[in-house]
Amino acid sequence: MRLAKRFGWEIDPSARPFTDQTVCIEVYPHPAMIGLFGLTYRLDYKKGNVERRRPGFVALMSHLEGIAELAVAGQPRWEEIRDAVASPRPGDLNRVEDELDAIVCARLAWMWHHRRDTLRIYGSADEGYIVAPSPPTHRPVRPLRSTEES
Repeated sequence: MRLAKRFGWEIDPSARPFTDQTVCIEVYPHPAMIGLFGLTYRLDYKKGNVERRRPGFVALMSHLEGIAELAVAGQPRWEEIRDAVASPRPGDLNRVEDELDAIVCARLAWMWHHRRDTLRIYGSADEGYIVAPSPPTHRPVRPLRSTEES
């Protein structure tokens, strides 16, 4: 909000697109990923120890590599992120988590500009809102954690 005020950006997502006015939107990675990737449940990469978080990171990275416009595979920083997830040192997962979330948010910004009809506005500028892809039509299915399986 501070940046929007400083630079004079429009914060109302219903503002007319493609004018001389810059519009910034509020997005959140988890619901975006559900719709973007047709997931049955959110990816579990935010909390827990390395063994619990790593599968979520691997899945997220695989989904991001599947987005042709991103062209992340083979990029030097992407390879560094991949190495950090494969053999993380203390703090590595927290650092790359923010970068991966930023890539998801950048993807949403790209979609807002190029494929706006694929996104929905939930709420309003007055009451609070978020922009995300439409949710999948299937019911959510919470995955079992390894401790729940036995």
